[in-house]
Amino acid sequence: MLGPPPREIVRREFMDELDAPVSDLDRNLSDIALLNRIGGTQTIQRHVAPFLARLRPDETLRILDIGTGAADIPVALAEWARRRGDRVRIVALEMHPTIWRHAARAVEATPEVRVVAADALQSPIRPGSVDVALCSLVLHHLPEEAVVALLRQLAKVVRLGFVISDFRRGRLAWAAVWLVTRAARCGRMARHDGPLSVRRSYTPLKVSSLCHRAGVADHWLGHAQDEKHWRDTVAVSLGGDVAVIPDKVVLRAGAFYESAVADPAYANVDFAWGKQLGGALGGSLLFGRWQVMIAYQLRVQPKVSVTEAAGRVYQQVPDSACTPPYTGATCNPNYPGQPSPTINGGSYQAASHFVLLAAQYRYGL
Repeated sequence: MLGPPPREIVRREFMDELDAPVSDLDRNLSDIALLNRIGGTQTIQRHVAPFLARLRPDETLRILDIGTGAADIPVALAEWARRRGDRVRIVALEMHPTIWRHAARAVEATPEVRVVAADALQSPIRPGSVDVALCSLVLHHLPEEAVVALLRQLAKVVRLGFVISDFRRGRLAWAAVWLVTRAARCGRMARHDGPLSVRRSYTPLKVSSLCHRAGVADHWLGHAQDEKHWRDTVAVSLGGDVAVIPDKVVLRAGAFYESAVADPAYANVDFAWGKQLGGALGGSLLFGRWQVMIAYQLRVQPKVSVTEAAGRVYQQVPDSACTPPYTGATCNPNYPGQPSPTINGGSYQAASHFVLLAAQYRYGL
């Protein structure tokens, strides 16, 4: 198996240039915010949730966001905490003047977030004055010595801990980002910077080494398993085709229904568990032995809401399970003798679109 390519240290991302066109930067920041909504923001929320669970009801979690970019993650965190009934106060640092102005506009309607023009390596934040620090998609912009310095700085300013999220350098990751930035119709800067960011990023082993150089313990989330509580399902499909022009044109259509594969109490965002509805349209063009097929399918998971009282997916210490009688070291220490808080309360719905284009050649007489 091929290993990750060498780290790119010569080429720079367009967004790092201080004279980058404002219109390109604004489009790039919007593209990054869109891609964060696909998964990056939810990852940060899952890692911030344990810190929120440690607070007393009257406490506010103080968060520092390093290199905030579009400030979309702090805004999303503030809105998410508000829905949960938690209180947060977030200071977002950004040193690029054009990006700082974009971020300042983005947080105008979010009083929990304040954007400050500052370099994280020369942070104005006093030691121990924040509870948690976030560092999303920042490390790959920095050389090794600067990463070590940043890790030491974060360790000084936080009271509880910090969360770092970034690309993991690898050939598959590069290909995925290349495809996504084009499939999502991202702008010129994102199409250039996205794949390059993967090439500039570090491997987990290298980040671990940099943590040790900084005197910071690194904790990687290994294998954590949520029980799905699968159940038997029922599926019904109906469909057919019609030869519009015999031996030339065929049209097809169909619909289907599948019952849920798990109880709503065990719902989470990692898999499509609910009932599925859908339909498909397609056709074929026949040219002698050749057949060209095209089809489109829509698959929908209708909206289902799960209350926190009904939820059965519990907060865990990473890479461990909290089991009865709920008093072990792997359980949330604030909930002795009972399950940790549920983390899957909310509403779930999904829609997927599939397009098939294929060509077939038939052998034989």
